[in-house]
Amino acid sequence: MVIAACIGVGWIINSVNDIAIWPFTLFGIAIAALIVLIFPWLDQRQRRVTRYALTNRRAFINNPRNRQTIAQDQDGWVINDPEAIILKSGPPDTVFFASKKVWDTSGSLRIASYVDIGFLRIEDGKHVFELLQNVARENNQSHQGPNDT
Repeated sequence: MVIAACIGVGWIINSVNDIAIWPFTLFGIAIAALIVLIFPWLDQRQRRVTRYALTNRRAFINNPRNRQTIAQDQDGWVINDPEAIILKSGPPDTVFFASKKVWDTSGSLRIASYVDIGFLRIEDGKHVFELLQNVARENNQSHQGPNDT
């Protein structure tokens, strides 16, 4: 798409100058090559440093490069709502189990948005989804009293 856009701009300018199409085409090829080569490398680098852990009550995420988005206290993320757990299938899978309000304070406005928290781009996401569902059900039942339904 980037290459096609640069070729289109080059053809428009080519009507004025016969040599003008090549710089735009080469620029488009360079940008496309960067996108194709850099994004898989960045994804692999991110996956390499992220560590996930799941106990019978909580989930822990450790990513030293992304502490602000997935900041958690020392107790981790409590897993007690089976309805909040979402599986996004695809190679690799992602399992979300919580969301966090994040404030964007750039500029004069404070804008709140929600970021999904979970195990991102993992192998065997369906199995992790089932484990999280079991943990959430057990924790949800333990919070209910004998008269609660």
